Amino acid sequence: MHDTTHDDLSEAATRLYASVMSDFELTDPEAAVLVEGLRSWDRAEEARKIVDSEGVTMRNRFGHPERHPAVIIERDSRRDFVAAMRQLGLASKYEGGERGGS
Repeated sequence: MHDTTHDDLSEAATRLYASVMSDFELTDPEAAVLVEGLRSWDRAEEARKIVDSEGVTMRNRFGHPERHPAVIIERDSRRDFVAAMRQLGLASKYEGGERGGS
């Protein structure tokens, strides 16, 4: 039986979790991949808000502009979310296909 409470997920991620779990029969390991993917999604959104607020660049300790670390976190976390969805065969659901490419 899957744990349906994930207090660390955002409301949006919790809704997506519920939607996927109602649309597909996932095994426990697949459900764990989904949760980790949604954590990555939340992390990307948190980083995006920081970038929106502080900008894509910042000054380092020498006063030189450099990429804000949150830009890298956002990029990597979005990549991890997409990888989890692809691993589960769910990416195609959002592209009009069916799970597993069938």
